[in-house]
Amino acid sequence: MITGKIIRKLVEEKIKGTDKFIVEIKVKPEQKVYVFIDGDQGVSVEDCIQISRFITSRLDRDIEDFELNVSSAGLDFPFSMRRQYQKNTGKIISVLLLNGEKIKGTLLNVRDDGIVMKLSPDKKKKGDTVTEQISLQYDQIKEARNVISFRKEKS
Repeated sequence: MITGKIIRKLVEEKIKGTDKFIVEIKVKPEQKVYVFIDGDQGVSVEDCIQISRFITSRLDRDIEDFELNVSSAGLDFPFSMRRQYQKNTGKIISVLLLNGEKIKGTLLNVRDDGIVMKLSPDKKKKGDTVTEQISLQYDQIKEARNVISFRKEKS
């Protein structure tokens, strides 16, 4: 039976020495394997193909019948580790706190215990340009992810 431990070992072997890292590995009971990776400089389709081929080459399909999906932890994928926060320093993120409060702002700094954000100005308060910084502990955060915007920035 294929386990997450086996898959993790294979992926770690393949990505050793690169900027790629494992975000999540799921092995469903019906032998469906999902590997989500990320990289400090992003992840290409070719990266996913190479990792998939490497895993497949190390497992015997005559012994184990499995379905393998290797993909990047896309822009809409929630952060699950400090390294993802570090990669997104300087970008606008959305944070859902455990108490249900939603916060949006620029990720300024990543620390061992949490993050520092510059809050986005409240659009309801026209003319208010005061920006506030906030420090959050990781244990206060339920979910954090990139904010995807298709608006053109003004120069």
